[in-house]
Amino acid sequence: MSFRALFTAGLAAFAPLASAYTTPKGDPTGNAIYEPGLNSIVPVGKPFTITWEPDTKGKVSLVLLHGPSTNVKPIATIVESIDNTGSYDWTPDTGLAPNKTYYGIELIVEGTGQYQCTQTSRDGHANNH
Repeated sequence: MSFRALFTAGLAAFAPLASAYTTPKGDPTGNAIYEPGLNSIVPVGKPFTITWEPDTKGKVSLVLLHGPSTNVKPIATIVESIDNTGSYDWTPDTGLAPNKTYYGIELIVEGTGQYQCTQTSRDGHANNH
């Protein structure tokens, strides 16, 4: 395989990060996330319904986060610019690391940057922040 092919393949791996969702601003407020909740199990490779209180108007995006709460980073866009209906069906990728590595879901209100997030392990517990 040529360098060009490897480079192109490498760039493709980062495509999910090149998204157009609004940058989160301020402190987390509104749109409280219900599921995944404190005792939720989020199985990989199977549909899971993310639910929240849709208390803002407009569109929202959901972003998968990774890392400890002191250094969490976005790793993939779950869905961009959907109506704020209070739920979204998501199938977590089977390549996610086991519960020793923590993940979170961030809900961002498009246009304002208002956000809410929850921290969870791949197949374990979650906490709203």
